[in-house]
Amino acid sequence: MKIKIDRYGNIKLGDQSLNFGATRIIKHAYLFYLINHNIPMGANDFRTKHIIREKFKQLSNVTGMCKTMAEYDGYTNSMSSYNSKAKKYILNALPDEGLIEHFYYKSKKDKEEGHHYVIDISPDNIELDSSLLKYRLA
Repeated sequence: MKIKIDRYGNIKLGDQSLNFGATRIIKHAYLFYLINHNIPMGANDFRTKHIIREKFKQLSNVTGMCKTMAEYDGYTNSMSSYNSKAKKYILNALPDEGLIEHFYYKSKKDKEEGHHYVIDISPDNIELDSSLLKYRLA
């Protein structure tokens, strides 16, 4: 099953649209991690790495979310909670619960850096509109 993301940031898992309800910051963060699939990032990275902060905030041009530092700080301070909440929306879009491991954040804890999250997906399984590549870190 492929993830498809159009230039407006709309996400489809296969043919099923992924709807995050009224909580747009969850979509914004998930979209950022999809664009940056296979790049682990945690709250400390969001706080200390200027390039992450800037690209995350610039993504508001697509999502309309996270335009202010208060919104940004709200996400970074509650990152694990937002990332956990995304799971129920992703599960609702999947035809088989067993597929969740391919589309959900994986978490890895490091003693010095804290939690890092990553969406570990093969580049062959993601179709990303080329206009979104400017939000990719590497």
